[in-house]
Amino acid sequence: MMRKIKITALDKLFSRFIRSRAKWTCERCHTRYPPPTSALHCSHFHGRGKKSVRWDPSNAAALCFGCHLLFTGQPQQHVEWFRARLGEEEFNALRDRANSLAPMTQDRLALVKHWLSEVTDD
Repeated sequence: MMRKIKITALDKLFSRFIRSRAKWTCERCHTRYPPPTSALHCSHFHGRGKKSVRWDPSNAAALCFGCHLLFTGQPQQHVEWFRARLGEEEFNALRDRANSLAPMTQDRLALVKHWLSEVTDD
């Protein structure tokens, strides 16, 4: 049985940041959604259980429910899309960060303040 990972206030803010960064548009099919919306997801490439990249902006993309579901069922397409999106060098660097046992070193409060300053609904 898989343990459910608790969604924190920082997770919610990170999700809003990722969707805002994408201008409330699915990064795969390019469908735009009026903000705020739950139809657009913050999709993590490496799952939230990987604390070293849980709030790493390179590890997340804004995907609509359909595209998120497609990638869940087609993991190789997910890998290929993320690799093309990030480029080989950043994709490999993200993998290395994800495989690190150390959690993110940045102070959580600093992350919150940064993302609060970045989030927009336009």
